[in-house]
Amino acid sequence: MPIEPRPSVAALEPYQWEDSSVAIAARLGLPVEDVVRFDMNTVPWQLPARWAAGAEALNEYPDTSYTDLTRAIAAYCDVPESSVVVGAGGDELISLIARAYLDSSRHYAVSDPTYSLFAVASDIAGATRRAVPGDEHFRLDRAAFLAAAADAHVTWLANPNNPTGEVLPQDFVREVARATRGVVVVDEAYAEFSGASSLPWCFDVENVVVLRTLSKAFGLAGMRVGWVVASPAVTAVLAKVRPVSSISVVSARLGVAALEQAEAMRTLVRDLAVERQRLASALADLGCRVVEGSANFVLAVLDAAGAARAQSRGLVLRTYGAGHRLHGWSRITVRSPAENARLLDALRG
Repeated sequence: MPIEPRPSVAALEPYQWEDSSVAIAARLGLPVEDVVRFDMNTVPWQLPARWAAGAEALNEYPDTSYTDLTRAIAAYCDVPESSVVVGAGGDELISLIARAYLDSSRHYAVSDPTYSLFAVASDIAGATRRAVPGDEHFRLDRAAFLAAAADAHVTWLANPNNPTGEVLPQDFVREVARATRGVVVVDEAYAEFSGASSLPWCFDVENVVVLRTLSKAFGLAGMRVGWVVASPAVTAVLAKVRPVSSISVVSARLGVAALEQAEAMRTLVRDLAVERQRLASALADLGCRVVEGSANFVLAVLDAAGAARAQSRGLVLRTYGAGHRLHGWSRITVRSPAENARLLDALRG
């Protein structure tokens, strides 16, 4: 019999991976191009840039300092290069933070519902969870969350929150950071959509870690590029546990090219915000209960028959199992107008 894993891993409730579009198409008997991912929170565009890897030597390892990528990120965020630590997407950085600051003697604070990888990474480290349930509208119970964060070693906050889209005011985020001596991670994966960010003040409170990514608004989910901005005390710790070369030379080069197209990205984000409002209004007109939020998705309670029709046509929705706070709800990524029209047609029957 093989050796047992650590107790925290044996007891872990794993992150739920979605079926691939190829697998879904095969199951439904559809062409794979008919499958639309309304479940991934990716964007329906690629920026108008020339995605060439340049003269990178693919037979060699990348520059492990990622100088060009770090410089481009620092310029985009208007922060010192020394405050940036890059990683293979936000997910890797979440895991690194948990690895650096949590173990079986420590605990963490997290809201419910929120991005599930916060708990997965923290539980793998063996830490004790202090989850703060949202109210009946899934909004954060701020007083309870402050109490839970007060002596937490790591506090996880997604702003805007995934999957609810709630945006917390910066005064509250700052209050959380000042209420605890632990690390406060502000996951801003969707900040380009909301316009809210802790970056302008994050150095005022030394324990704040701002997490950003190219996966959402920049449309580079497949390239896996993310970063944190934090004080030197935190970046020095994360540099110790960061893998030497987890970002490929191609991903790093495309990341630099994307950051050079920030203005084009902002135009597309404005267009998507209009489409989000249009989709939310159309769902409400169908009699659905809708939470729009400020990211690139909406939450809705859909008619069961309509949701089944959508799924059968390859329009993949993010749903939640029994026991989840959002059981009965669907998180719907805002796609292109044509793709959203396909979804609405399916829901109407």
